[in-house]
Amino acid sequence: KDFTIMRIVIKGMENGDKVIYQYNLLDRYQDETISMARTTGFTCTAVANLVLKGKYNQTGISPPEYLGKHFNFVKRYLEDRGVNYKVKKN
Repeated sequence: KDFTIMRIVIKGMENGDKVIYQYNLLDRYQDETISMARTTGFTCTAVANLVLKGKYNQTGISPPEYLGKHFNFVKRYLEDRGVNYKVKKN
């Protein structure tokens, strides 16, 4: 059936040390929803919830980087719906 695979690698400095974060996602068709709808749709509804709850009120141009401070909210929102990232730190 249908599945989505995504890997994000972030390299940089953290507290004076070189660090690499790797986020891995594997999501499969479940509960009558295709994985692309689950991974993109649930992310969009998570952000909509931030706006509705007054936790995100950026006006004008709003690139995804501005949502970084809300990453844990979005991650938990996805986890509650069965979309789980595995995070590896080197």
